[in-house]
Formats: sequence, structure tokens, C-alpha cells
Amino acid sequence: GKETQALQKKRNEYRERLRVAAFGDNVYFVSRQVLYCLDRISGGLRWTHRLGFVPSARPFAVRNYVFVPGADLARVWVLDVDKKGQEITSYKTSIAARENQVMNSPVYSDPSLFFVSHDGGIYCYRVSDGTMTWTYQTERALRADPIVFVHREGAAAAAEAPKAAEGAPKPAAMAAPAMAAPAMGAPAAGDGKAVKKKATATTRFLFVGGTDNAFYALDADGGNLIWKYECGGEIKSPAVAKDATVYVRTEEGALHAFDISPMHRDGKGAVIGPKRNGSLR
Repeated sequence: GKETQALQKKRNEYRERLRVAAFGDNVYFVSRQVLYCLDRISGGLRWTHRLGFVPSARPFAVRNYVFVPGADLARVWVLDVDKKGQEITSYKTSIAARENQVMNSPVYSDPSLFFVSHDGGIYCYRVSDGTMTWTYQTERALRADPIVFVHREGAAAAAEAPKAAEGAPKPAAMAAPAMAAPAMGAPAAGDGKAVKKKATATTRFLFVGGTDNAFYALDADGGNLIWKYECGGEIKSPAVAKDATVYVRTEEGALHAFDISPMHRDGKGAVIGPKRNGSLR
């Protein structure tokens, strides 16, 4: 009957999802200018592909593509997994010069690929259509892998509930704004007590350190600088972000721990606005 057909349809959908997931569950590595694709579970060889360029850093893989930096033409190549590693396009830096090489691993965060270059540029390409969506220019060469981190910050805000006249409707209250949209909610019965609501502000950060001794925190969606901190030494190692803290080390061996979303606060601890020069923990 109809119920059986619906169950069979759902079963077939699950089977297709499992098939697709299994096909994309691969391990990739490059050796002697050859890209190898292995089945992650069995370790069996799926396919190999000889690259038509010189790879310069660790590739980054997603379900349909493998992104491999090239040392010779200052770009990141896009390889199609379904076509067994065939190069289908490439994402260029602003100037295809020998000194502007891409020597660091790119990072993908749907729907974009991010990478850095020795020209000091940070590049963002939308993978669906290959469009460069933004660039950001630092002061010197970038030699650290960028990372993307999605930070969700819950901010408790309070609103004073006025006492309502007897029989009058209870007014709605709006919480004080955090970094994103304000939290909205209805107050408790008119007892004059503060009502607390949590607003969650979500920001997708791109973190990278430079040889200009600066550590950069950018808005990964728009390419705007959120904050920047002068670390006093070159940075060539990728940062590590966890919860509300991002960590990075300089070449001099100094380890810095930063507040991911630094804020200026008044004497009572209330948020005044974002802090543009970063904040150590």
C-alpha cells in the first residue's frame, strides 16, 4: 500500500545518501607530483592523477573537490573528485609573479575557499561559480596557513519591565543589543523584575598571522578587518581557536591567547563596542 511505498522510498533515499557518503570518504595525499586517492575505511587505492603543475603545500579536500596550491603560477588548482582528480579551474592571486607564490594550505568553509600568498594578500573565492568575492591586503608576505572559525556568542541582556495597570495588556520588551540582532521576549508578570534573554551572535572569523608581526581577525564573509594585534614577531604557524579564545605563536616562541571577540567596556562592565586592536586573555 501507500505506507509500504513511502517506507521503500525512504529506504532508497538512505541508501543513496550512504553511497554518496562512502564515495566521498577518501584520503588524499601528494607524492612526486602525483595525487593519490584512497578509501578511508579499507585503505584501497581508488585512483591516481599526475598533476600538471608543481604542488606547493598540503591539499584541502571536500566531497566534490580537492584544492591544491601551485608553486609555479601563484594560484590554487581545483581538482574534480568525480573526474578522478582532473584540473577543472584555478583561483589566482592578484599578480601571477614568481615571488607571489602560494606556499600555504588553503581552507574551505562553505561556500568559499580561502588562501594566502607571498604578496601579502588574503583571497576568498566562491567555489560554486569561481568568483573572487573579496581580497584583503596585509603589509608583508603571509607564510602561515589561514583558519576559519565560527564563533557563537550568547549574550545575556536585561530589560526593566514596567508595572502594568490592572487589566492592561502586558507590554513586550526588547533586550539591549549584543553584537547582532537584539533578543526579544515578553516580560514576566508586572513585578518590576529584570527579564533576561539570551541572544546568540554568530560570526565567521578568518584568522591568520603575517611576517609583518601582526595577527589578523577578519570577517570571513565580507573580508573586513574585525581586529588586529601587533605581536612583536613574525608569525608562520597557523592559529588554533577554541570556544572564546584563539591561540597563536610567533617565530620567537611567544604564545599569545586572544579574546575572539574583544570588547570595550565601561567601568561597570557593560559593552561599549568592539575593540579593533585585539585583547590578550
